[in-house]
Amino acid sequence: MMALGLRLLRRETRQRELWIMVVALMIAVTALTSVNLFAHRLQQGLNQAAGEFLAGDLVFTDSHPLPEALQQQATAAGLTASRTLEFSSVLMENEQLLLAGIKAVSQAYPLRGHLTLHTDRLGRQDLRHGPPPGQAWVDDRVLSALKLNIGAQLLVGEVPLTISGVLVHEPDRRGNLFSLTPRVMMNLNDIDQAGVLRPGSHVHYFYQWAGPEQAVAAFKKALTPQLQAGQKLLDIRLDRPELGAVLSRTEQTLGLASVLVVLLSGVAMAASARQFTLRQYDATAVLRCLGMTRACVLKLYAWQWLVLGGLLSTLGVLLGWLGYHLLLALFADLIPAATTAPGPWVFMQNWLLGVLGLFAFAWPPLQRLGQVSPLRVLRHDLDAMPASAWLTYTLALVLVVGLLLAQRQPLSLVLGFALFGPVVSLALLSLLTWLIAQSRRGAHWGAAALRFALISLSQNAAANSRQVLVLALTLFVILTSYVARNDLLADWQQQLPANAPNYFLLNVFPDYLPELKAEFNTQAIAASRFYPVVRGRLVTINEHPATQQARPGSQGERALHRDLSLTFARDLPETNQIIEGTWWAAKAPSGQVSVEQGVADSLGLKVGDRLAFSIGGRQVNAIISSIRRLRWDSLKPNFYFIFTPGTLDDFAATYLTSFYLPDSQKHLLNAWARAYPGASILEIGALVRQLQKLIGILSQALNYLAALALGAGVLVLLAQIGISLKQRQRQGALLRTLGGSRSWLMRVYGYEFLLLGAMAGLLAVLLTELTRWLVYDRLLHLDYGIAFGLDSITLVLSTLLIGALGFFGVRPIYTRPPILLLRETA
Repeated sequence: MMALGLRLLRRETRQRELWIMVVALMIAVTALTSVNLFAHRLQQGLNQAAGEFLAGDLVFTDSHPLPEALQQQATAAGLTASRTLEFSSVLMENEQLLLAGIKAVSQAYPLRGHLTLHTDRLGRQDLRHGPPPGQAWVDDRVLSALKLNIGAQLLVGEVPLTISGVLVHEPDRRGNLFSLTPRVMMNLNDIDQAGVLRPGSHVHYFYQWAGPEQAVAAFKKALTPQLQAGQKLLDIRLDRPELGAVLSRTEQTLGLASVLVVLLSGVAMAASARQFTLRQYDATAVLRCLGMTRACVLKLYAWQWLVLGGLLSTLGVLLGWLGYHLLLALFADLIPAATTAPGPWVFMQNWLLGVLGLFAFAWPPLQRLGQVSPLRVLRHDLDAMPASAWLTYTLALVLVVGLLLAQRQPLSLVLGFALFGPVVSLALLSLLTWLIAQSRRGAHWGAAALRFALISLSQNAAANSRQVLVLALTLFVILTSYVARNDLLADWQQQLPANAPNYFLLNVFPDYLPELKAEFNTQAIAASRFYPVVRGRLVTINEHPATQQARPGSQGERALHRDLSLTFARDLPETNQIIEGTWWAAKAPSGQVSVEQGVADSLGLKVGDRLAFSIGGRQVNAIISSIRRLRWDSLKPNFYFIFTPGTLDDFAATYLTSFYLPDSQKHLLNAWARAYPGASILEIGALVRQLQKLIGILSQALNYLAALALGAGVLVLLAQIGISLKQRQRQGALLRTLGGSRSWLMRVYGYEFLLLGAMAGLLAVLLTELTRWLVYDRLLHLDYGIAFGLDSITLVLSTLLIGALGFFGVRPIYTRPPILLLRETA
């Protein structure tokens, strides 16, 4: 059976339809392989970039040292380890006192990222190790507060340390934004001699590990069940939500773009396979007359497809591998070096995806060959019975849904595609068929060529509606890729402009507030609003302990085990959006609170729930009036809980703001540190630069995906027009035989393709706007607005492009003798 299938397939190598399908499959597998390999490498780069904010790939923290057995387990897994511990201590020099944060690090720290140190002799330098024994690196504020200089001695406990540099940047600056103190970094070997740690000392131990991705994942999986109370593994998405929001959105965007490329490739294969199937009707009828059963017919073509798919998938994987290395060469300056090369399973996945994609999208049309009757040998007008639509396209639906799930897309998006995708497609196909069939009614007006074009469209309403739907889906994928890239990057650039906040000012006492605001105005410093901050803990939810409702390992559970920064505000912060409930009125009574969406979801909170907070040993009750969605990547002050004014009036508050300070004005920081000794200044310039780097990587990746979608889309358009060429050749030959002139036929087909292009463009625009609204509102949480200008340009370009391609695609009808056309289509 396989040998017969290969012989029959070899006879078809001269046919255009088979080559169209071959090219479509080659494009699909090549594109998918290069995209998947590049996405795998890009994901490694993003994970490494994220690891730079934790100083390792995996970080364990506890208030007690890590048991020796777990350390040995990490070593056995082949991971590199480093260790740090942090505590607070009072420093005294030159009759000045300073509460500082002491960080003791091992020699291997940091495993990811780098430390930036400034010295008088070498200036700024990036280092991959901490201070050597006997030395200390300090914040500039330590020098100004204690009246010290580089090279001076600093006494930490009982050990004198030489200040050898100013610590400008460390990758894993701990703590939340509201409880930071000036930093002193020392070597871990000096801790015992310092004698500052006693039984009962409040110390945080951190253990960092780095290594191959698979080894880190396996060790994390093994370590998680062994965690005890108080122990946790740091998660970049929960512990650094401003960066986690960007990472999550990047992963979702790349995943959606990859699925769009798969969908477009599938459309090309399905369209080509349908025309290939039509050519096999007569050959299949002969085989049926020779005694072949329906099951044998399907088995015959299944062998053909399996061999064809295997060979083309192998070649596509090789071409995709070359494309992947081309991308690496183009974007080498944006993507960090990979810790592991793509394994053979990655290539096998893409090979299987190519074979499964061919069967998922191209097998449904081929199933009709099992319905071909032997009578077709005598009656060429006897077509095969169509297979059940919902049954035959289940494979394609399962494949795309599986890809969405593999990309960790939200369940609501996956269910929406699985449930509404087929329904919408069938509804659109039915509507298009009806509309095209009604086009005959417009044939009583206009020129004769236009009237005949409308009649031709209505006579082949079903075929033309399928063609319009395929063209519309192709334009939809291209347009969606382009619009999503522009809108997403524009949104991020709006959140991270050149003057994005690069400093936070914390612990500002109320007495300093008027003077600071005046200082900012005088220096023309762009700052966000000053927010009051009160420290407290959430203790009960609806009179039940809050810890009982927390989902393990969630953002809400982590929020319950530390003091939270609570604030009150009359107006809704500019980067916040109400998604449930309502924001309070100008004269709203006290006792209401608005909750951030992530915490609300992980704690199961809803509007109307009663919360109790412990603040300064007293209890404060509040009722949830709204749920808010935040933009963590805005780098402006954000809060889990915002109260109505008056609720926290009985408690002392400090103030918080963020601002942008150019390099030319950084000398102001030391002056502010001396003028406002209780305030803390946190530099987040490194975070801003890292986020901008991530945006640059995503921009280039989306450019590549958009180019793939555009290239595949143009080929789909050409293939779709070429597929309908034979039918139009026969029709044109008959019209020319009956006296139709070449110029008249040119006008007929020009009008016909212009109308098809206009319908496809209009449908593509409608689908794009619907998808943008669903994805932006439900998935990416972006503001949605109809792109009237782009939609108008798309409609005009699709009309002209498809009209031109169709006009020149059927050019043989105008240039070749009718007798030759009739012989070719016989």
